[in-house]
Amino acid sequence: MASYASPFDMLMGLSGGGVSLQESGTSDEAINVGDVVSLLSAGANVGRVQQATSTTAEARVVGIAMTSAGGSGVSVNFQSIGSVAVKFSAVPNTADNSLPVYLSGVAGEATLTPPSSIGNDVIRLGFLTGGNGVTDTPSVTLNIANVITIT
Repeated sequence: MASYASPFDMLMGLSGGGVSLQESGTSDEAINVGDVVSLLSAGANVGRVQQATSTTAEARVVGIAMTSAGGSGVSVNFQSIGSVAVKFSAVPNTADNSLPVYLSGVAGEATLTPPSSIGNDVIRLGFLTGGNGVTDTPSVTLNIANVITIT
């Protein structure tokens, strides 16, 4: 019988914290481990990895940075499936566990509050599983989805 780190891992079939998907790309800016990242969709550096924000032009989230990049042109790894530590705007509490996690308007960060401004994409990153009231990089079981574009 499989063991699961959380009910969300069970629902997603992620036994033993085992399933994950990591990719790599070239950074367009400095990126820290735990940052939410997206791919540039326009300009001379199309396809490069950047810190994501909820603005429509930058909301093409591909995952969470697993390695850091000191600047542009550096290889960076990111994870798009599984459970991973994610940078938050504010420290989530234990009572927040199981709540949906959204892409923040702050570059590279997640939040428990979905964006509400016109022109923003509401991107659900997954569900909080490691909130403890202490760390601003708790575990999140990823399930990235574009919920709605606010018009």
